[in-house]
Amino acid sequence: MTSNKIKEYNYSRNLGGITMAKKRVKIDQGLCIGCGCCAGTYPDDFQIGDSGLAEVVSGEADEEAVSVCPVGAISVEE
Repeated sequence: MTSNKIKEYNYSRNLGGITMAKKRVKIDQGLCIGCGCCAGTYPDDFQIGDSGLAEVVSGEADEEAVSVCPVGAISVEE
């Protein structure tokens, strides 16, 4: 995988019986510094992969996950 490759995932999530509208999650691997903020805050959704960079695990993430990335590598689209 090249360092500037962007991973995209579709996801949906059910929280306490309420199904939330879901969006596309992108991790820009060219921006990611592998600090682990996303994986530490959302361990069910993100992990640090073998490359040392963030990866989406479940394809599910709260929109707030964007704000935990200090370099803006995570983006959520509609």
